[in-house]
Amino acid sequence: MNLIGQFGVGFYSVYLVADSVAVHSKSNDDEKQWVWESTADSTFSISEDLGEPLGRGTKIVLSLKEDALEFLEEDRLKGLIRRYSEVRALNRADSVAARGVCRIDRRL
Repeated sequence: MNLIGQFGVGFYSVYLVADSVAVHSKSNDDEKQWVWESTADSTFSISEDLGEPLGRGTKIVLSLKEDALEFLEEDRLKGLIRRYSEVRALNRADSVAARGVCRIDRRL
């Protein structure tokens, strides 16, 4: 299966900075929580997520490459969001940070 065809180039570009990615998701319409996990080798798995309950919504976890640790810095992320996001009525980078949507977890 072609990951680029499934998710688009924008999502696939995560592998420029990460060795692996996990997308944890919980829908209101499903009692179970699910996790999609993949590495850059075009394979993935989907399984029931028995980890930390989300309630509902999505959490994306990246395992950063050693040479990409600069992306753990909040100011670096805000700068990228400002630079590459479409800016409408609100500054998206400040809005994302203010709502707590983007959380940096420095566990290695």
